[in-house]
Amino acid sequence: GRQGHVVLLEAGTDYYNQINGLFRWTVGFKASVVGAGEEFPVDASFQVPVFLQFQHQDGVEALDAARDVARKRTGRLVDTVLQGDGSTRNDESGDDADARAGPRGPDVDQERSRPGGQTLGPVYFVLVDRFFNGDPNNDGDADPSDPQAFHGGDLRGVIQKLDHIQSLGVQTVWLSPVFRMRSEKAGTWGAYHGYWPTGEEGVDPRFGTDADLIELSEALHARGMKLLLDVVLNHVGYEAPLVAEEPGWFHGRGDVVDWSDPVQATDFDVHGLPDLDQRNPEVVAWIDARVAGWIDRYRPDGFRLDAVRHVPLEYWAYFNQRVRALAGDDFVLLGELFEGDPSKVDAAWRAGGFSHMFDFPLYYALTDVLCDGAPPGRLAAMLAQDAIYADPSRLVTFVDNHDLPRIASRCPGDVDPLELLLQLRGSPVIYQGTEFGLRGAEEPANRADVPWSSEVLPLFAWRLQQRERLGLGGGATSTFALSADSIRLGTRGPVGNSLAVFDRPGGAASLTVEFGPEYSLPASPAPGRLSLSAPGEGVRMVGAGPMLGRWDPASGLPGLHARGRTVFQFDVPGGAVLAYKLVRRGEGGSWDWEPRGNRTLFVDGDLSIDLTWGE
Repeated sequence: GRQGHVVLLEAGTDYYNQINGLFRWTVGFKASVVGAGEEFPVDASFQVPVFLQFQHQDGVEALDAARDVARKRTGRLVDTVLQGDGSTRNDESGDDADARAGPRGPDVDQERSRPGGQTLGPVYFVLVDRFFNGDPNNDGDADPSDPQAFHGGDLRGVIQKLDHIQSLGVQTVWLSPVFRMRSEKAGTWGAYHGYWPTGEEGVDPRFGTDADLIELSEALHARGMKLLLDVVLNHVGYEAPLVAEEPGWFHGRGDVVDWSDPVQATDFDVHGLPDLDQRNPEVVAWIDARVAGWIDRYRPDGFRLDAVRHVPLEYWAYFNQRVRALAGDDFVLLGELFEGDPSKVDAAWRAGGFSHMFDFPLYYALTDVLCDGAPPGRLAAMLAQDAIYADPSRLVTFVDNHDLPRIASRCPGDVDPLELLLQLRGSPVIYQGTEFGLRGAEEPANRADVPWSSEVLPLFAWRLQQRERLGLGGGATSTFALSADSIRLGTRGPVGNSLAVFDRPGGAASLTVEFGPEYSLPASPAPGRLSLSAPGEGVRMVGAGPMLGRWDPASGLPGLHARGRTVFQFDVPGGAVLAYKLVRRGEGGSWDWEPRGNRTLFVDGDLSIDLTWGE
């Protein structure tokens, strides 16, 4: 590198305010790097929010608490200079995410190892209160006989059951929220789930201590596994102290009434939960400091980000960029968006800068077909839309969770949707208790305690381990054959392949799976020239995907008029699956949709079809 450089770091401290029993200071830094013969320094200015525990602590202790973050930020500035970028730069943004220091917990090794990369592998979701009671001393008023009360599950219980979790073949553990939360019921609804945070720092005493969470993080990393923490940024719990302490931090505009209204979705309260205003700079700084503290203390590998729909996407873009600057580019930022339209999931994914998204579109298609008897083309058409995603292997797939019916209750037939899900691309989530066949249709039944006296379902771990051995999660899933009652789905992994065949002749469903490192998939379907003819003029094809307008009639595919009919002709790759309907102009200029379910077309060679409106 270049020689003769001088680094100057100037600092100043300023007391800010008291919040939630902690004392907030702001430590300002100006770092300058100048080399021999350079006329101007390369410098950066930034602030580090610091929370101290006691009123008598002064600016010296605030400076000490911010020291590590300042050293890291200055080190990156020096690296920039030594790597040859000596251009003058003056960053006066004042809120660089690299410079966030939350309340300091127990001393931790800043270079503590974590499994690298953003590959999640199979994920195991722990609803902490309902998992396992490892320390009865923190139970408080837990009452396992009351389905809406706390039941005593805690972090110590998760630590004690790590052998079980790892034996299933999962690679990542996602914890439900574990930070301080409301403890009383809201009406008849329990608070045990953790999604009603108080805004106060630290692990909730019902779940253990900061030391317990640090121990769990280290234990997972020692096993080569990852930890995802559930982060709630949209709201705080009912009657949280923060609402009275900082009323200007909340929108206060009442409950969402029109869920399709984008303003209400982000600025109104969801079921009465006080809605944080992420456009308020004080709220942004408060969240930044807390998140930096979590990363520093607990060393998670990523966050599961709650309620994406109810926080502005521009804030998500800011938040995710800041977290990456602090935790590294391999930090997982998994967004939860309850949405069945892949194009909307993709749009939020890109605009918000998430690393992964939950695959709700696949969940709906999979359960529609395997649980409700929908045609297999529904599933094929959904998987065909993988082309719109930048990387469909980063979708996180599932068949149930704590907000949905247990799959054993939702789909009690002969075919387990999880068995098919494990043959598809993406990272599957196993909701605790699924390995035991736990049932439960609605809340709180779908959040029952894990039945530890039960036996794990046959082949459960083996299927997951084979999936990972072949690398199916990082592969691509395609349709190889499709009929009214059957579908063949093949996934090409980097090490091996898998073919899943779902059949439902006469209503009796079956699933067969073949896979292995030497397994060869069938020949790929042939591309085709499609020629479709519909009665009338001005008819359009509208359906899934950009070519068919993403179900928007105004953007649908127009045809050519010929002898009182509309003709559509185009070339399509082999194996493509088109989900579509016909539309035409009605009276007053509105669009009339043909009165029938979606049409599905699988391409394996040339096709010529005469369509009848509505049939």
